[in-house]
Amino acid sequence: MKHSLKFKCLFVLLITIFIINTSHSQQEILLTKYTYNSLFFNPAYAGSHGESIGTANVQYRNQWIGFDGAPITLMAGGEINLFRDKVGIGLTVYNENIGVERRNEIATNYAYRIKLNKGYLCGGLRLGMSFFNNDFTRATSEVPESNFTSYNIISGGAGIYYHTDGLYFGASVPTLFVASKSKSIGDRVPHIYFHTGLMIGDEYSAVKFEPSILFNIQKSVKPQFTFGTNAWFSDDFAVGVHWRSEDAVALSSEIHFMEKFRFGIAYDFTISPIRNHSSGTLEAMFGYKFTTNKNNPRIKSLRYGGRFNFKKCTIVAILILLSSLSVICQNELQLGDEAFRLFKYEEAIQMYEKHLLNKDDNAVRVKLVDALMFTSQYQKAEVVLEKLLFDRIRMAMQC
Repeated sequence: MKHSLKFKCLFVLLITIFIINTSHSQQEILLTKYTYNSLFFNPAYAGSHGESIGTANVQYRNQWIGFDGAPITLMAGGEINLFRDKVGIGLTVYNENIGVERRNEIATNYAYRIKLNKGYLCGGLRLGMSFFNNDFTRATSEVPESNFTSYNIISGGAGIYYHTDGLYFGASVPTLFVASKSKSIGDRVPHIYFHTGLMIGDEYSAVKFEPSILFNIQKSVKPQFTFGTNAWFSDDFAVGVHWRSEDAVALSSEIHFMEKFRFGIAYDFTISPIRNHSSGTLEAMFGYKFTTNKNNPRIKSLRYGGRFNFKKCTIVAILILLSSLSVICQNELQLGDEAFRLFKYEEAIQMYEKHLLNKDDNAVRVKLVDALMFTSQYQKAEVVLEKLLFDRIRMAMQC
């Protein structure tokens, strides 16, 4: 099919102008039951269960069941408290498949702990190695000349974590920097996490409540938060409900048995446009706790609650209210990037166009042009390129 010289010139010019500013950001692990083991996104969590206490966990997540190429994640981790409650160390490994990409990672975590008032303040560092493999023969569309690509990156992150008998909060950047010899990694956009929660109840309460919230912030994407509440019965069984902003509502259950073992399961009901192409998300967890200090009071109170504290509840309630006000519209850009990555170009076009209705964003227009080109919508792509060129000329004249 022949294209006009005008179209070719517009395309080359705009791609040259915006190539520096456009890239698809790295995806961090997405979990519904993130409280099961916060070590996966905050290294300062290592050793937080109490002196001489360690845990080991396995977690599986099948996201957007029925959506071809959707993420499937298997992860395992462990951490232990050492040196008289001063140091925590942890190890995490995981495998994730998204579309044509397969990622394997192993990461070490170190946390130093100091006593602060009635709790502990922890600072943590993370160092990991990731192995990426792309198999383009799995794609249903045309593939490049080289069907297989692979590269490795080294990444590092940091976090802080403070916890008392019945309250905790933390902040972290799991991927603060990356290093690689490969030129294929592009720009890696850091994810910033804030998380907090508390346990309401005491040892005499028949039912205890465990509300928690997780913020996820990254450049060029609206903040996302996950809010959940677990109701614990007889200290060993819990049911929970969770909400991830503009993405899913989930139900979960968790049981502790034989004092050292725990098992949990969660199911997400997708509320984003992807719900039309998937049957939800399944997540399963299994954990083991080992300890040489069975009388440690903090491990029991941290999981099964301290006494009801009105001040603590007020703080968490304010955080939940602020988070609800901060996210007022759907994260179309993130959904569009995810669909583009999975070669779902028609869905990516819909998400990018919906995003542009709410926000004038030339970087997104370039992504829209890419998706339109892949679906042979050349005339529509030309219109978008003309808009981009007009805006660029107007900005140049203003300068």
